[in-house]
Amino acid sequence: MKLSSFLYFANFGINTILFKKKNPILGTIIITDKCNLSCKHCSVNNISSIIYTYFQIKNEMRILYNLGVRILFFCGGETFLWKDSGKTLKDLVVEAKNMGFLIVNVVTNGTYPIDLPEADLILLSLDGDRESHNTIRGNTYDLILENIKKFYI
Repeated sequence: MKLSSFLYFANFGINTILFKKKNPILGTIIITDKCNLSCKHCSVNNISSIIYTYFQIKNEMRILYNLGVRILFFCGGETFLWKDSGKTLKDLVVEAKNMGFLIVNVVTNGTYPIDLPEADLILLSLDGDRESHNTIRGNTYDLILENIKKFYI
């Protein structure tokens, strides 16, 4: 962790605990509800097939940043499906970093190549062992493990 990030979070902790200030530090932006899976438990999948534009998402990032948010999550649907006018998820992550977010995370089902070193954390969905996972998310367990091995091991 960079010293500047550590100092920001330490200051946030002091203000929250000692001075009882209640400011947000973590924010989430749902960039699309489109998904390539039909998980049994999901209530988000393809409700409206909305894909927000780059400028809409950038505006939401700016609002969150101005509120004090410094940890940002991009969620979906499936985040790797998001595209707008040649921009991809990578562009959103880079824009968030350039804007000043200290930690930028991406939530994904892991079925697309997860080559995104610009993100600080990739959160993948694995629901138990192969049989349990495949019952919930379709036959995707092996593909997700292969993507993890390919990009992170």
